[in-house]
Amino acid sequence: ADILFPMLEKASGGEEEMALFEMYARKLYRNHVLKDFEQNAEDRTLKFSFMSKPSERVFSASTPVTSMTDLTRIMSRPGSMNAMAGLAQTDSEQNLLSVQRGDDSAPPLTQRTGVIKLFDKLSDVEDAASFENIFSSFPQFTDTAPRCATGPINVLYLVVNEDPSQTVADSMDDVSAKCEKLLQSHRYSLEKADVRRISFVFVGQADAEASEYPMPSLYTYRSQLDFKED
Repeated sequence: ADILFPMLEKASGGEEEMALFEMYARKLYRNHVLKDFEQNAEDRTLKFSFMSKPSERVFSASTPVTSMTDLTRIMSRPGSMNAMAGLAQTDSEQNLLSVQRGDDSAPPLTQRTGVIKLFDKLSDVEDAASFENIFSSFPQFTDTAPRCATGPINVLYLVVNEDPSQTVADSMDDVSAKCEKLLQSHRYSLEKADVRRISFVFVGQADAEASEYPMPSLYTYRSQLDFKED
């Protein structure tokens, strides 16, 4: 993020903006399988698909374990202890953590959709037609893919090229309340698009006298919390 936003400010057009966001998405989701990147420079939208990488398995149906010698041999393989550690939590424990911590996990090998949309100011996001147009990027919204049976799986990032808490008299709480109110008016579309998490990212404005570029302001709203800020 400390590199992306200063470079975004210097981008000469939509193509450069989308190239930067693709680079950012690849960095952000480096522990996932990524594919199907679609850049729309005119609409300033990046769409991509991702899924969790399959975890390493210590035991399989074809792994013979008939003695302590076999068990010792298996556990001596590189990464075996790490893989075993991942089995420490049961499915029920993981589901509980998902609710308590707002975890973004999904069933293994589930293909998910991520969308990043760039706006110049918050009032552009508040335009109903503009906002609704974003949902067509999600296959569940257009009925080209079924909704996930275990719950919403997709993610949406709305990047706003200004920070209202810096440029107008709004406090951070005011901005958060505006974003939440906006989402409540689009609840049906969010649910139909199978959106699990939506993040508003407000780009800070650099001060000519400052030695460092300000970090963005981030407000995140999750379906598990009825799209209220977590």
